[in-house]
Amino acid sequence: MAAVKVQYRGRLHDLGLPEEENLTVNTVKDTLTHIKTTFGAEAYKAAKIMLVAVNATGILMLKAWNTKLADGDLVQYLPICGGG
Repeated sequence: MAAVKVQYRGRLHDLGLPEEENLTVNTVKDTLTHIKTTFGAEAYKAAKIMLVAVNATGILMLKAWNTKLADGDLVQYLPICGGG
């Protein structure tokens, strides 16, 4: 288990999640499970479609939801932005 900091931005923050919290988890998927069990289905649905990063690297560049976490990692749930 790893002691990590998780930051919630965009829709998750709008739904009342804290700006950040400390968790003890193994993988990024464990943070998503925490969101579902602690904050409910609407927060879970929003989190699943957000950009998720570990130490400023998108999880799709790593092992996606199965990315293993280490003590001190920063997991961020960020809104997907577009522009032109």
